[in-house]
Amino acid sequence: MPEIIDISLPITPDMPVYPGTAATQIKQVRSASGSSILSEITMTSHAGTHIDAPSHALLDDQGIDSLALELFYGGCRVLDLTHCTVAITEDDLKQHDIQTGERVLFKTSNSLRGFDEFYDDYVYLDSQAARYLGELGIKLVGIDALSVKQRGAQDNTAHTALLSQGIPIIEGLNLSPVEPGEYTLSALPLAFKGIDGSPTRAVLIKYENSRDFGGSLGWGNSLRMSPGGYIDFMSASSSCSSSAKRDWSSRVGSSIFMSESSRPVSSSRSKS
Repeated sequence: MPEIIDISLPITPDMPVYPGTAATQIKQVRSASGSSILSEITMTSHAGTHIDAPSHALLDDQGIDSLALELFYGGCRVLDLTHCTVAITEDDLKQHDIQTGERVLFKTSNSLRGFDEFYDDYVYLDSQAARYLGELGIKLVGIDALSVKQRGAQDNTAHTALLSQGIPIIEGLNLSPVEPGEYTLSALPLAFKGIDGSPTRAVLIKYENSRDFGGSLGWGNSLRMSPGGYIDFMSASSSCSSSAKRDWSSRVGSSIFMSESSRPVSSSRSKS
C-alpha cells in the first residue's frame, strides 16, 4: 500500500493565523428539524494550509478557479532548506538543480520549530529567489510558513514574481514528518469561484512499488518505479493499450506519456 503523509495544519478555533487576519471560528448548531448537528465555520481563504491564486496579489487577476487542477496533483520534490535561518535565497535554490515544470516544496527550520503559534521571524522566500523560480517556469511552489514573503515587508515580489506567471503558491505546509526527496503531491483547492485563494488538504504519497499504483489500472508490472518513489510511465507507454493511455491521460494529464528526452525532471538527479 502507498504511504500517505498529511502535510496540512489542523483547522481549529485556536489555530495560528497571520497577524491582522480574522481568527477561525467553529460553532456547532442543530438543523431546523433538530435531528442533525451542523457546524458553522468562519475562516479566511488564507488560514492554515492554503493556496494563493493570482488575484491574491495582483488586482483584477485570475481567481482560484482559473488554475488548472493538474497543477495540484503529480510528482513533486521536497527540498531540504533547514539550514536557512532568515530567508531562502537564489543561491540556496541553485544548489538543488530545480527544473522547469517541477513542483517544489521548501522544508525550512519553520517545520522544525512547529506550528503551535505564529512566529514573526519565520523563514521566507526572498525576492530574487522568487524571480529566479518565476523565470525558470516551475509548476508550483510550497513553503512551511503562512506567507511566502517576509513578515510585514512592503516588497511583495515573493508573491507577484510567481503568481504573475501562473505559478500557484501553497503556504502553511507542515513538512516536519517529511524526509527530503520525491513524492506525489495531492493538494486540490476547494471549488470556490473567483476568489483569491482556498484552503487545501495537502498530502504527499509515497509508492513503495509499481504494483501499488499500476494494479488498479490493469497495468500490473508494466510500470517502473524510480528510486525516489515516482511512477515511471515511460515503460508503460510501450506496454499499455492506446485506450488505457487515453483513459489515464484524461485524468492526470497527457504529459505522463511524453518521451524521455522531453521529460522535465530527471530521475537520475542527485538527491539533496
